[in-house]
Amino acid sequence: MADVTMGQNGLQSSPKDAHEPSVWTGGCAGHDASMRVSADGDYILKPSSGQERPRLEELMKTDLRSFVPDYKGTSTVNGIEHVWLQNLLFGGQRPYVMDLKIGTRTFKDSECTSAKLRPDLLEKMIEIDPNEPNEEERLHGITKLRYMSFRERMSSSATLGFRFDGVKSFAAGGSPDPDESSFVLSKRDTVKIRTREEVVECLRKFLGGRRDVQRAMLLRLRNLRAALEGSEWFESHELIGSSLLFVYDRSAAEPPAAGVWMIDFANSNPQTRVARGAAREDGYLFGLDNLIALWDTL
Repeated sequence: MADVTMGQNGLQSSPKDAHEPSVWTGGCAGHDASMRVSADGDYILKPSSGQERPRLEELMKTDLRSFVPDYKGTSTVNGIEHVWLQNLLFGGQRPYVMDLKIGTRTFKDSECTSAKLRPDLLEKMIEIDPNEPNEEERLHGITKLRYMSFRERMSSSATLGFRFDGVKSFAAGGSPDPDESSFVLSKRDTVKIRTREEVVECLRKFLGGRRDVQRAMLLRLRNLRAALEGSEWFESHELIGSSLLFVYDRSAAEPPAAGVWMIDFANSNPQTRVARGAAREDGYLFGLDNLIALWDTL
């Protein structure tokens, strides 16, 4: 069993049996292998990266707390700091999850400082657009910054301010859904979704005709927009590579068990928010406004 010790962050209400987490099989955008779930299943243990822990600690003291998974502090697993977060799939019989990366800036330049030329990233680029690389790049490969900039530009992040990062369907307990007809999107699939029409089609497939879920999530998005408008925390931070996680239980009748949550704060830094339209704006509100407008038409 992994070496797990509790952190010193006021964990009086820490997850039960947190010292014996098991492998987490849920998740949406590729975090499964690195996460654990508490014995009761109500919290997950996720590796803490970048600025995530301090941002979560701050958010728990703001009015945005109701839009963020509950945070219960940290644990150390094999020498690596992890954070305890509310398991948003807990209690669902058929949880359906969609991860949307929000903003026009989905990565920091500091993440891509290496000048190493990578043939593997060249292959990924060609898979998305065979005509993108120039002759020299085809011979030697491309840098990570070149690929990430291209990936951002080619996705709906540039035009709509958000893009798909994954869609998954689960059975009870976060195990894989045996229904193979369910609409799912892997990270590999998401690179193909670029146009407004393609985005709308995928959003509709995720909802599966559930008007009650559509209405509940639209209200949640509008409430989030209003909360951000008056948030001192949001005004003093830039959010890069952050996501909105959409979750609903397909087995639940009205009223729907549905929610939308702000997640992924590893690249969220204290910085006065840049005016909309500025070169370094994170595009969070631009993306959220476009998402709300599209969601209202579904």
